[in-house]
Amino acid sequence: MTGKMDLRLSGSNTVSGGEYNIVRISGSGKINGNIKCSEIHCSGSAKVFGALCSERVSASGSLSVEGDIICQTLSTSGSLKCKGAEAAQSVSCSGSSAFSGPLKADSLRGSGSVIVSGGIHCREITISGSCTASDGDVEAETFKSSGKLQIDTLLNAEHVDITPTSGSHIGSIGGSSIEITRPTEHGFALFRSKAAGSVPLIVIDSIEGDNIRLESTSAKVVRGKDVVIGIGCRIDRVEYTGTLDAADGTVKEFVRV
Repeated sequence: MTGKMDLRLSGSNTVSGGEYNIVRISGSGKINGNIKCSEIHCSGSAKVFGALCSERVSASGSLSVEGDIICQTLSTSGSLKCKGAEAAQSVSCSGSSAFSGPLKADSLRGSGSVIVSGGIHCREITISGSCTASDGDVEAETFKSSGKLQIDTLLNAEHVDITPTSGSHIGSIGGSSIEITRPTEHGFALFRSKAAGSVPLIVIDSIEGDNIRLESTSAKVVRGKDVVIGIGCRIDRVEYTGTLDAADGTVKEFVRV
């Protein structure tokens, strides 16, 4: 954005919105109105009382945006609050991140806590820590998570790989390959042994896919081609077209269709 001046805020300052080249905020900075810039770098506490449009957003500490965020790359550590929608190519969040509107990106990588209202639409999603999605579906080509999940509606992805912690819940899952594994030192084979026997870590209303492998999962219905149900699962009904391998006492009813 040639021809635009840089903006530097240090200490405690308040400025009006506008168009800038590079914006740097340290200490406590407030911007009243929409801001458009080539880059914005925030350390300490920064508040934008409007929308933020930038090629690159980099924030450490605390960043709060009252409107939408539109950018190429978003990288944050600490606390991020966006009260509008988020649209980006790449989103990388660590610490605590909350989006009140939908989040759309090519890739989303989150660690710590990620909260989204309005749905998540990404090609690739990788989450560690906790993820909460309400009032909208989660759609991706690849979804991988470890930690606590709270997805109120649908998780739809070609490849789903989940390692949940206790108290996780998903409305329904649809995909090609779906694998839910309990976090154990020696993986799936050990969990299917007699050494296992814990209660489910995740509750899901329905699961539908081609190749499904489940551990420590509670579900009302599972529909798939080739299905493996490990010890620790509680499944009301399994419908399959290919093969079914279920540990003793894990499935109440099953039918080949």
